[in-house]
Amino acid sequence: MHEFGIIEDIVRLVGEKAADHGVHRVTCVRLRVGRLRQVEPASLRFAFETLARGTIMEDALLDVDFIPIRLRCRHCGNEFELADALPYQCSQCNGRNVDVSAGKELILKDIEGE
Repeated sequence: MHEFGIIEDIVRLVGEKAADHGVHRVTCVRLRVGRLRQVEPASLRFAFETLARGTIMEDALLDVDFIPIRLRCRHCGNEFELADALPYQCSQCNGRNVDVSAGKELILKDIEGE
């Protein structure tokens, strides 16, 4: 489960940012995660609950916004979204020479706390 590695970094970063701003208790952590990260929402939440235990993030809400996969065809210029990760094929001309324009992100959007 690579979700534990992701959340381990998030917990560390949130702890650092909270300390920098004098936050003593984090109540909400908001993430934006690209679908190409292949993150399982339930596993991500489990990792967060587990790794936040005993920290200032214990009992905090983890709010995750998933970013769809967006591609741009190099042949016809069409920009489109994929429901699944494969196939990387233009929805307009069926070309396979595409660039990923969204879906790889992992962003700590914001933190709420006291």
